[in-house]
Amino acid sequence: MGDFNPYQAPDAEVHDPQDGVLMLAGRGARLAARLFDGLTQVLVLVPGLMMFVVAISKTRIPDEALVSASVLLTAALVLGLLAVNCYCLHRSRQTLGKKVMGIKIVGHDGSRVSLAKIIGLRMLAMLLLELIPGIGPIVGVANVLMIFQDEQRCLHDRLAGTIVVQA
Repeated sequence: MGDFNPYQAPDAEVHDPQDGVLMLAGRGARLAARLFDGLTQVLVLVPGLMMFVVAISKTRIPDEALVSASVLLTAALVLGLLAVNCYCLHRSRQTLGKKVMGIKIVGHDGSRVSLAKIIGLRMLAMLLLELIPGIGPIVGVANVLMIFQDEQRCLHDRLAGTIVVQA
């Protein structure tokens, strides 16, 4: 009777029923993450823009020092947000919005995707396609609408070979 402890942890192996199964992120979670990311981008621009408006509205001649300071502040805040998002993408494959929503980017097979692939194919390639005169806006709309297919993969997911899953 000396070996029995009623307070010890059970000896049975516990398996998570979701082991090895990737659960696609919901469309609503992806939209909310994108909206959150967009809101943070706007909020980063506000201080510099407010300073710029004050600089050019004081007199007929804008205050050059204040204009320069507003441009530098805006650039510093934008680069700061970019650095934070790159760090988060590198570390956990999540932007700030994806982190808040509990979703992340993985390879189509569930593997870890390189930061270069995320930035190069998911972001920059789409940006360049959307800048093409005439077809850019069509590509942008098609990119978003592709989420309604069964696989829930946008054009940028297909270009990069990625999916967005629950973290």
